Amino acid sequence: MRRTIFPALALSALLLYGCPKHAKDIRDSISTLHGFLVKAQDNHETECKADPSKAACLAINKAGAVQNGASDFVKVYCAGPRPAGTALFSDGGPCIEDSGLQSRADAILTELNASIADLKAIVGK
Repeated sequence: MRRTIFPALALSALLLYGCPKHAKDIRDSISTLHGFLVKAQDNHETECKADPSKAACLAINKAGAVQNGASDFVKVYCAGPRPAGTALFSDGGPCIEDSGLQSRADAILTELNASIADLKAIVGK
């Protein structure tokens, strides 16, 4: 699972270089979550293979889904209206926030922070 998440994280980090503050907050939270996710996966791999229904395993899987969803959201959030000739965010252009998605961006940050807190408790940090 870790190997599939890292490329999306790396792509998001590269694409968000120079983005507005709210998008940076999401990027930073994705990165923080990724660190805890890797540690939690390493600590609980054997346990989760044996019984994926354990609370730690469910939290790890949920955190992975939140991270992937947030990475996908950033691509949409940063594809706001742009001047003619400006490259799309997905093609390496600047992040231009879509103001109509502000409330969803706030919800994404809340989800990321909740998953970070859950994984902090799991890894003991």
